Amino acid sequence: MGDDNIDEPIDGDIMADSTHYIDPALFDTDRPRGVLSTTDREYLTGQQEYEHQQTESNRKQEIRKRVTNSFHDFPILTAYLDKDQRERVFEEINETTLENDLSSFVSFVYKGLNGDIERLQEIIRRGLFDGISIDEDGALAADIKSISVNVDVEYEPDIDEVYQRFREGEDAQLMPEEIGLLVRKGKLTAEDLERLDRSDPMDLPPKLARNMNQMKKMAEEMDGVELVDEPPNEDK
Repeated sequence: MGDDNIDEPIDGDIMADSTHYIDPALFDTDRPRGVLSTTDREYLTGQQEYEHQQTESNRKQEIRKRVTNSFHDFPILTAYLDKDQRERVFEEINETTLENDLSSFVSFVYKGLNGDIERLQEIIRRGLFDGISIDEDGALAADIKSISVNVDVEYEPDIDEVYQRFREGEDAQLMPEEIGLLVRKGKLTAEDLERLDRSDPMDLPPKLARNMNQMKKMAEEMDGVELVDEPPNEDK
């Protein structure tokens, strides 16, 4: 398969999936070749299909080789690309696109490291150390004592697990944020809210108390209709 351009319009469905949206400009088949060839892009975005399994396997292998070798090119770019050329690269990409592209790169690396955040932190730390301490001529530019990179990830509680604990009568042991999650997700009935309402109001954060009151009113007005899985309006 060659890298001939396709003049057909891009289907908007390929620009988004259940987790993220991709800038339509990235699907411009006239865009010059980067890591991926035009055919690579068409295959990955579903515009190109292969009748024979071996042909598809060859395409996947070529993509892997290109991505691998693009990684190996970065030490060369970092050490030998002139400063003015590097600056022009960043100047020629608008700020929003640049941030989206770099965010996708970090996401790709994170997934490639199987979610090893500590390893990613060390990679970023080393990259910052070299970028700050070594000048354009490869000489020591700064005497750095230390660089710290900390990535803290706080996950939402598992809604199904929290709801099960609530149904089993463990609401007294639930954290305020867990109760708030049940309220926001519409998991609590009017009776549930009534039971919680009998708790000491001083134990409830003001925002959670307001949400509970709003959900209680909604449940009463709906008169038994199942609550939808949408968060209630919050005071600004």
